[in-house]
Amino acid sequence: MNKYLFIILRLLKINFKDFFFLSFNTIYSIVITSLTVVFILITFSVNLSFKEIIKTKIIKHDGYVEIYDSSFNHDYSIIDEENYKLNNRFNVSPLISKEVIVRYKSRTEACYVKMTDFDLDVFNLSDIIVNGELNQRGLVVGHKLFKKLNLKLNDSLNIIYEKDGQFSVFKIPIVGVFKTSIADFDKYNIYCDLSINDNILFNSQKTYILNFNDSQKIDPLFKMNEHNYSHYFWYEKYDNFLYWLNSYDYPINLLLMFIISVCLVNIVSSFYIDSMYRIKDLN
Repeated sequence: MNKYLFIILRLLKINFKDFFFLSFNTIYSIVITSLTVVFILITFSVNLSFKEIIKTKIIKHDGYVEIYDSSFNHDYSIIDEENYKLNNRFNVSPLISKEVIVRYKSRTEACYVKMTDFDLDVFNLSDIIVNGELNQRGLVVGHKLFKKLNLKLNDSLNIIYEKDGQFSVFKIPIVGVFKTSIADFDKYNIYCDLSINDNILFNSQKTYILNFNDSQKIDPLFKMNEHNYSHYFWYEKYDNFLYWLNSYDYPINLLLMFIISVCLVNIVSSFYIDSMYRIKDLN
C-alpha cells in the first residue's frame, strides 16, 4: 500500500525545473480542445440554420401543400372545413400552375407561372417585392429572371404555353419584381392573379394551395392527416433540391472528423509527453 501511495505522490509532485513546460503543454491542449469544440458547434449551428432558413423561405413563398380531388368540383367549403380542423392555421387560395416559356425580344427562359388570388397573398409576395407592386393587372417575376431578360417595369412579356396540342402566345406586362435570394427560385418562378386566366385560359388542373398564415411560425415538419384527396407537399416538390442541399453535409462532416482527429492526436501527444516527464521524475 505504501508503495503505491509513494508512486502516486511522486507523479503528482511538481518538478519546478519542468513546471513551465508542463504548464504550457497543458494550457495548449486545453485551448486547442476548446477551440475544436467551439468550431464544431458553430459549424453545425450555421449549417442547420442555413438549411432551416432555405426551407422556411421555400414554404413561405411557394406554399406548404397543394390539395386536389376531382370530387371537390372546386368547392372551397371542403378545404375550409379542413383548415378549421387545423385551428385555421393556414391561408387557402385556388392555384393554377403551368410550365411556360417566357420571351422578351431575343431572350427566352423556361419558367413556372403560378396563378393565385393576389388579394389573399398566400405566397407572402408583398414581403419580398423589391420593385414595382403586387396588383392584378400583370406579372410578378423574380429578380434573376428580370435581370437575365433585361426587363423593365411595364414591359410586356410573351408567355408561350401549350393547350390542346397547340402553342399559344399571350402578352402581359411586368408589374413587380420579387427577391428571395434563392437564385433558382428567383429565376424560374413567376406569379400572376387568377383573373388573368380568363384571358389565357390554361387547361391546367386547378388545385388549392395551403400556407401558414403566420410566417413567423412556419413548421417544415408539420404533418397533416391523410384524407381522400391528394396532397403534394413542399418537400415532395423540392426533393431534388433538398437532396442537393443535404449533400453538402458529407464534406462538412468529413472536415469536422479531420479536425476532431487532429485534436485527439494533440491530446494523446500531450498526455504522452506529460507522462514521460513524470515517469522520468520517478527515476
